[in-house]
Amino acid sequence: MTISFTGDESLYGRIGKIGKVLDKIRTWQNTTITSPVNEVMAMFDTEYDLVSGVIAAQDTERTAGVTFGTSLQTLALNTINRMVWRDNPQYTRTDASVSITELIRQMKADSKTVKTCTIGTSTATGAANVGNGTLVISTKRGDGLVNENIFAETANLTCTADGSAAGGGVQFNETFTFYGDAAIANPLSWEWPGGSGSQTTVKVVNTAQDATTGVGNNHLKNSEMENWTANVPDNWSLLFGTAGVDIFRDNTVAYTGSYSCKIVGGGANVSIAQQFDSAQNAAKLKTEVPYAVIIRAKVDVVPAAGVVTVDLIKQDGTTVWADSQSVANSFTVNCPSLTTNWQTFSGVFRMPNALFDAFTTYRIRVRISTGLSAGTNLYLEDVAMTEMYETYASGLYVALFTGSLAFYKNDTFTITTTNDRGGATNLNTFQTLCDRLWDMRGKRLLLPSNGAPNIADTLITA
Repeated sequence: MTISFTGDESLYGRIGKIGKVLDKIRTWQNTTITSPVNEVMAMFDTEYDLVSGVIAAQDTERTAGVTFGTSLQTLALNTINRMVWRDNPQYTRTDASVSITELIRQMKADSKTVKTCTIGTSTATGAANVGNGTLVISTKRGDGLVNENIFAETANLTCTADGSAAGGGVQFNETFTFYGDAAIANPLSWEWPGGSGSQTTVKVVNTAQDATTGVGNNHLKNSEMENWTANVPDNWSLLFGTAGVDIFRDNTVAYTGSYSCKIVGGGANVSIAQQFDSAQNAAKLKTEVPYAVIIRAKVDVVPAAGVVTVDLIKQDGTTVWADSQSVANSFTVNCPSLTTNWQTFSGVFRMPNALFDAFTTYRIRVRISTGLSAGTNLYLEDVAMTEMYETYASGLYVALFTGSLAFYKNDTFTITTTNDRGGATNLNTFQTLCDRLWDMRGKRLLLPSNGAPNIADTLITA
């Protein structure tokens, strides 16, 4: 047997009707009652004392709508628990997380989807910032799916402890705090969704530190390319090219420290790699966890051609690991876009939900994937990687890397996130409705979605 998704007394048919009532309540809370009350208030601008109790009474009436909504929320929880239990009595009738997980499994098996919520982000660096480190953000979960229940807000990521005498922190390992917009605790409130209300601590990754596992730490060794043996960077293997011919330790150009990796154009397509869980690097990567990766690059002469690819590769030395959504763990640097100044490039990698065994290896690789033009020298440095911070449950992931200048207190980044909630008015999409009813975000659960879903939101609005 399977859960009935649409039709008479189906799961989404029932939840849709519950959502329709919530929509009517919300419309009443936000429009039906407020519009005429606002008209009344406008008549007493100069004698506010006469109507001071009206707003309080209005909020009391709105709260009554929240209480009504709570009974519908309880009905929705009992509905999914019972329908899953009736489909398979091995499941409990009291644990919504178990029931929703089974619902998601069956939806995937039957290729059922709800409307996708589109997420957008943009960042801005504080004009007065002293530090010049790199911010990396991601809206995707560790399994590669976008967090569609993310809050739309304008958050600040602010340095709250630096390495100065009175700063309370460590230079190049400064402390930032993520501040989200004010939260609306009750999803049935007329003011929901509001912001995340998050205050999350984020530590800056010092690229000079070697391979320490855990969130906010560098997971690679010799990231700054300071240590070399016979023109091959220590803790890295030269997979292709000739040391001292195609690749060199350079002591004339460096982002920080004294050295960088120089690759000569017109020669072999150099490839270097560092293996995890090995003598090169004892760090291990977790499955379905986002890792931010950066690399810095510059050239002495802008080339006509050349591409640098950074990726995670398998034991065979060529196959790129893909995440759980079959997206390759890879990003590129287009060399003709480089200049004689250092630039930073970044990506986010996620190991798939796969079993690792003694014969499974994973390496980060940096290679020339399209030949670099002759007459150009390419310089690379600061190949660093870190497990990212989750700013709140089912929220943004962020990571900060050091630059050549340390951050100071009150250095800040602004992160703006948008969520179209499926493009519906009054939050009438199943992805959002089920979040309100079942706390999908808090449970870190997500309904399968598609831009052209086969479970229509008209079940809510019709």
